Amino acid sequence: MHPKIIVPPKLEQMTTEDLTRIERRLKPHKGIQTHPEDLDLNSNIGFLGRHERFKTVIRRQKQLLDKHGVSPEAIGQRLRDLMEGKKFENINFTFPRVRCLGSQSCPWGCGAVGSGTYAVRNTRTGELLEFEQLHPHLIEAHHFFEGETPYGLDLEKVLRVLELVPVDKRPRKTTPVWQIVKTLFYLGNERFKTIKEEREWIRQKLKELHPEHATLVEAKPYLVSKGVHAYLKGNYGLIVPTQTILTGKHPQINGTKIYPWCNLMHGGFVFVIEKKRHHGKSFRIFTIWTTGPKKYNLIY
Repeated sequence: MHPKIIVPPKLEQMTTEDLTRIERRLKPHKGIQTHPEDLDLNSNIGFLGRHERFKTVIRRQKQLLDKHGVSPEAIGQRLRDLMEGKKFENINFTFPRVRCLGSQSCPWGCGAVGSGTYAVRNTRTGELLEFEQLHPHLIEAHHFFEGETPYGLDLEKVLRVLELVPVDKRPRKTTPVWQIVKTLFYLGNERFKTIKEEREWIRQKLKELHPEHATLVEAKPYLVSKGVHAYLKGNYGLIVPTQTILTGKHPQINGTKIYPWCNLMHGGFVFVIEKKRHHGKSFRIFTIWTTGPKKYNLIY
């Protein structure tokens, strides 16, 4: 068994051999045999794009930080503070979700491990930032924000959302959305031949489990897409997906987007939705695995 070799933390401390080793660990490893030295230190997705060079990425990120006069340590500390729930004067951050998709060791071999994804929204500007539990360590210890990968950080966005550089503090234009605010129960393998049959089944479930929402199912049903209905009552409603829905186009109810959207692989959950205002126009897709053999996608 090969011992794990610790790579010097900073680029300027590395030899040519160190540079070769860390770049090998940072590249995507899906479908590639793992080098014995790199066991448990690499990632299928990777920390760098397949054709990116570590030295080039580090230098580009350093130039941007120098331009704004912000240190990696300041960014890493701000992320740690947010993870611990620290409040900042005149800055209002919210935490929509924390999810765990398995653990990841630091590729430098220094022993740091991360196991979750955090999301923080700057409600002054409306921008949402997602970062991994391992990111504060990578930034502080190695001055590395990852490259062009699904988990790589957009450094300009990081500086804006954390308000480490001056930002435009004018309120952003908002658009109305139907936002999923609560999960009620799982449909399982239930299939309905008619709206009347679907409504009656849901009515009984609501009376049994969530009587406070029982009146919503009496509202007029709207067809979202094949196999998906929404029952709307004022600014509230229910959405009932009974089969897999492709997420190529964002689902809408009378021209208003559903946010976030859940693409359930086998049937779905019954959700409560509320009409709210959304900052920005972009929606990000990611996949969550449930405790069972199912997975679903959320679009933010």
